[in-house]
Amino acid sequence: MRPTSKILLPLDTDTAEKAIAMAVLLRDEVAGLKVGLELIHVAGVEIFAKLREAVGEDVNIFYDGKFHDIPNTVAGAVRAIACWKPWMFTIHASGGKEMMRAAVEAVHRLLEMLRVR
Repeated sequence: MRPTSKILLPLDTDTAEKAIAMAVLLRDEVAGLKVGLELIHVAGVEIFAKLREAVGEDVNIFYDGKFHDIPNTVAGAVRAIACWKPWMFTIHASGGKEMMRAAVEAVHRLLEMLRVR
């Protein structure tokens, strides 16, 4: 059973080990985990797999990647992170409608491809 908490645990640490330890300790008390730029840059993208292995597949992981670039690049980034199975991710609205639309369309195309298989 998922907790009724609405809190996302920010894993803003300087090592993967600290982030995983916090996640394991508090996984049942929070609504999800937040992986941000600090952790990604010290632990690499492997942190998503390590977290899922440590806390289970059913835990929500929010990737605070702060996407903001030209529409094609953001769409490509969205496709690239799909294998990490993020529950949600951030896109900066200041990137404009076209950029946000490209991200949404990339997600929809991925979902359609998965349904076809």
